[in-house]
Amino acid sequence: VPMQIELKNGSTEDSYFDAFLQRDENLERGEDHYIREGMTISHVSALRARRNLCGLLFVDDKPLSALLGDAEGPAHTDWGTGESRPDRSYVRWKWRVSFVKNALAKITEYLTPPPQELDPNLLADVFYVDDTDDTCPAPIAPEDEGETPSPVKPGDIRPPKRWYKLTGQNGGFRVARSRESELPSNPRLQISVAYDVPSGNPLTSWSPFDFEFRDGGPIQLRGHGLQVKRRNGNVLECRASAEDFALKVVGFDPIRDLYVRVEELTSEEEEAEESEAIALNGVFP
Repeated sequence: VPMQIELKNGSTEDSYFDAFLQRDENLERGEDHYIREGMTISHVSALRARRNLCGLLFVDDKPLSALLGDAEGPAHTDWGTGESRPDRSYVRWKWRVSFVKNALAKITEYLTPPPQELDPNLLADVFYVDDTDDTCPAPIAPEDEGETPSPVKPGDIRPPKRWYKLTGQNGGFRVARSRESELPSNPRLQISVAYDVPSGNPLTSWSPFDFEFRDGGPIQLRGHGLQVKRRNGNVLECRASAEDFALKVVGFDPIRDLYVRVEELTSEEEEAEESEAIALNGVFP
């Protein structure tokens, strides 16, 4: 590999180094060695992450060897760009040192073009799960050499069917009856609301200074077919009293993102929390 060395006096010197690369299928990881005039530079490596590849970089020409020698530390184990000695004799020397250190990796990239087709088994030995389930798809393998394997299509992922649905509204949200599922025997929901935060749990970051479900406040509740109770300032407990119901809550700051979590309540939770609930005008018109 030819290169020129620029000196501070304005002159240049032609130089070179030799690079050797070989593919070895028995190597589990890359192996490379760097030698300058018979001295092994042990801390330089660019092929360790490249499997089945070994390389040798050999510097024996005097101009380049002198530059790299000045770039070595006292232990002569690395070619670094933090030394001050090369500044005395060379200009633009740092990129030349980096060029030599990364030469084997760069040559490998030039000689190894990216694959033109998708390899579905490329990381099969890294990302895998031991499973004897017969329903799991078998590893992809072409029947005939040269045949492109067909990709495995994942099964349909469907959300669970619920008897309620949550939708966004201008300045708030709406919870209404969904026809995807039948009403349970005791249809009750807990709706927790807070302004979203950059990190952490929005519900634990809620403050009464943000908003509060209270009489005469800016947050307005409208709906039908529900009995609603307010708890904790930012939590509503709703019981469906009709087959068709809807609850619309508006009045939030439209500039801030709203976080709404809807959870189904069981009979056990009702008994434990009934005494803490505050009635909110019964059924909405």
